[in-house]
Amino acid sequence: MSVREPNPQIPRAPAVAMAVCAFPDAEPRPLPVVSWSVAGASLLALRVPTVGTTVIMTLRPRHLPALPPLTARVIAARVDPAQASRSGFQVVFTEVDEATRARLCFAAAAAGLRTVRHHGRPGIEARRHPRVATNLVARVAGAGWTATACVANLSLIGALLDCGSQRLAAEAAPGSVVRLEMHAPGASARVAVRAEVVRVIAGRGRAGLGLRFAALDDDTAVAIEGLILDALGAPEHAASA
Repeated sequence: MSVREPNPQIPRAPAVAMAVCAFPDAEPRPLPVVSWSVAGASLLALRVPTVGTTVIMTLRPRHLPALPPLTARVIAARVDPAQASRSGFQVVFTEVDEATRARLCFAAAAAGLRTVRHHGRPGIEARRHPRVATNLVARVAGAGWTATACVANLSLIGALLDCGSQRLAAEAAPGSVVRLEMHAPGASARVAVRAEVVRVIAGRGRAGLGLRFAALDDDTAVAIEGLILDALGAPEHAASA
């Protein structure tokens, strides 16, 4: 049995910090910060909030103490279906006192930042689901069969599995329901999800499966987004979660 080796050349996102973001009626979640200034910030995300949403964010610059919680308003949101590292949202800070402003300036200068880079024009929203290449290890199980695989790419709605030279069971057919477990190489934590097989790839000694996820609960959606952000190279994302 042969499964594709993890790809060390996956593109990395230019994240410079993390922020724990608390949205209305949702659990706080850590997200990578692409850039910030005293006026606002740009964050990387696959599940973007609606323009106008208020968010309480705690900025954690690299090698510096966390800043006090900041109140911000989302002014732009975008999911780029072609390049996940350009997906995210932009906020403006709405309540910043002088002491916090000074700390924002110092932290931005320490990170070598000058301006906030926009993910998109203010007011733009897009709700698509880009696929991201990953190094995740997977186990997929159907009725009476199992297979190991690498997750070739991953999105919030599905995954493409590379099953290497394995011979897939006849039951692994489009329309069948499977259980997928994914984890980073060497990690013990697993993310499990139910999915439907929508594509079977076979030929030239290689096998693969295209999966579409069943409806995700919030915890699973957050976990999958975390895997995607980790694949994009978000700094210390796993530790912040």
